Amino acid sequence: MIHAKKLLNFNKSLLNIKYNSNQIAIIDNAYVYHQLDKKTFGKNRSTIIQKDAKVHEYSKKFDISNNSLCVYPKRDSKSLIFIKDENGLKVVSSLKLNENIAITKFSNSSKMLIIGSDTGFLWLYDVVLEKIIYVLAPRADEISSIIFSNDDKLVAIASFDKKIEVYNTKNWEIVYEVELDSVVEDMEFCEDSNYLYSVHRDGNIASLDIEKREIIYTKSLGQHWLRVIKRYKSNNYAIVGARDNDFIILDLKSGKIIKKLSLQSTGLNSLDFSINELFMAFADGNMLVCDMKKNRNEVLVSLKIEDYTKAKELIDANILLYLDGTIEKLYKNGKKVLKEIVKLIELGRIEEAVKEAEPFLGDEKFSREFESYMSQKKEIAQFIACVGAKDFQTAYRLSDEYSYIKELKKYQELEEFWHQSFTEAKNLIAKNPNDSAAKIRAKGKLQAFLNVSCKKDTIKNLLENSIIFFKADTLAKEKKFSEFFVLCQEYSFLEDTKIYNKIMLVAELLLGNISKAIVQKDYANASMTAKKLLSFTPVQDEVERKIIEINAIESFNKAVKEKNYKTAFKLAQEHKFLESLLEYNSILKEFEQEDESAVEYAVAGDVGQAIDTLYEYISIDYLKDRVAFTLKLAYLNSMEPSKYKNSIEWKRTFANYIELYGKDHQLQNIASKYSAMDIFDEIKDDGDSKGYKSKAFKKEVVVLE
Repeated sequence: MIHAKKLLNFNKSLLNIKYNSNQIAIIDNAYVYHQLDKKTFGKNRSTIIQKDAKVHEYSKKFDISNNSLCVYPKRDSKSLIFIKDENGLKVVSSLKLNENIAITKFSNSSKMLIIGSDTGFLWLYDVVLEKIIYVLAPRADEISSIIFSNDDKLVAIASFDKKIEVYNTKNWEIVYEVELDSVVEDMEFCEDSNYLYSVHRDGNIASLDIEKREIIYTKSLGQHWLRVIKRYKSNNYAIVGARDNDFIILDLKSGKIIKKLSLQSTGLNSLDFSINELFMAFADGNMLVCDMKKNRNEVLVSLKIEDYTKAKELIDANILLYLDGTIEKLYKNGKKVLKEIVKLIELGRIEEAVKEAEPFLGDEKFSREFESYMSQKKEIAQFIACVGAKDFQTAYRLSDEYSYIKELKKYQELEEFWHQSFTEAKNLIAKNPNDSAAKIRAKGKLQAFLNVSCKKDTIKNLLENSIIFFKADTLAKEKKFSEFFVLCQEYSFLEDTKIYNKIMLVAELLLGNISKAIVQKDYANASMTAKKLLSFTPVQDEVERKIIEINAIESFNKAVKEKNYKTAFKLAQEHKFLESLLEYNSILKEFEQEDESAVEYAVAGDVGQAIDTLYEYISIDYLKDRVAFTLKLAYLNSMEPSKYKNSIEWKRTFANYIELYGKDHQLQNIASKYSAMDIFDEIKDDGDSKGYKSKAFKKEVVVLE
């Protein structure tokens, strides 16, 4: 169930809806721009952008940026106009292309726009410069979907040939490409951009791992023409809408349908979120505003008093609470509740256990663990009976066969009894190490464990090598941890002792303290703790990694402070974790500002100024791809014959470019534009697309006759 705050009908298909700090804007397929009141959600005004014009009810030719810039196709479908809504609508720029426009998509920063044609051509438009700055290699078919990642570092482009290509927007290289079984209608990145999710015309969804370049899953959501997919904030849940009236909430990790509703409106074209509302625009002309927070406070109260059944009922009464993290607040209690459920299973109170589990069964991990316990309740009962009868041999055998048994409270009690018995036996021998009678009494203390296979060796070693145990105890008490772990490596049975487990708990605690100190930028304390922990052999590798991390951070911060960017970025290249630092973001932002300035020169074809602007960064390997792309724009735009009094010697000019970037699509466009294709075709050397990695950037590539 969802709760409507407002329902409006506009009589035309609503193609886009955008909520931002300035307004709520809607574009319909009859070229009408609507602005809604942000308090009442009623209509403020409607403005016809182009009279007597209309596009398909599911058209993707229009888009609205996050800063209220709208892009409209003109009637000829080969031109665009850009309209800004600031104290009224005004045309700010226009653009003419030579292909029919099929789709437009703004980046999240509103600085970029990608335009796709119905013949597969793709243009990158710089919103600030109001110019096309790059032409991507064309696709084999019409562009069907475009989506930017949250940080705009990646963009995914799909076409009717059923292919998806993911580009790095810093150098416009393809980082992943895949062909699926059906046409992609819409896509969505996860929060950190490692995964991409797509919805398709045949009702399928796909989950793609960009880093590993593989398909995680493809699943069918039924007989639907799926239309849109959108996450809410950083959650793993998304809304999926179709051309029919089905409304789906999907778990992106598993591809599982969490909730499904049939709405009165059909053809969900676009949706957006505010803090408290969900806005949906439909092809049938309806606009629906839904309450995202309905029941949320009541859920939080129920969770506080641990009434989990009531909390789940309230969430299901407003399924949008799956999107904002409220359901996760419920599921976080699952681990605690599962312990109580296991106790009920141990006591044979199955119906009660099932009832307690019901609110959490939507959580895949909880459900899996609960089902495991339930399916093995006979073994649990058998285990408990064996412990009661002191048949420890069978009890431990069952715990080895069914690992979940080790989570039972009864198992923990059994282990505690073992450690207690072992300690008592060890103390008896300690009083009289050479007294055979003492060893007999010690053996008696451990009688119940003598036939337990996982305890046999430890008991044998206590009786035959008691001096080793005493030595380990002494080393631990004297905090000679290096020697203690050397002894444990030599005598592995020591790892089954309580003192070993206690020391390992201390090690884990200290590791946690190091991580906290790093987060708090207390590197001196982190380093001091790490050096102390080096003597704990089992965690030595991890400690050494922490020391490397601390040293790298300190070296990086020193380089930043001294404005030694070459060293700083080199360290960032070697240690990816440095990219999470504020200091890294600061120097990266400085570079990006310089790069934006350089792009202006590059678009004008001024190679010298572009190089001068980026001079400080040209020799930094970490930034080379990004610098190379900006200079590539400069080189391509410098090949404009009207800039020069003399004619361009195309063969040598092409050769200079190919040496750095290879014989690529962009150079071919230049050759075609200026009737130099015969010269382009004469050049047999394709070069290397990353020749700039080994060759110095040129002050000019153009050679004049």
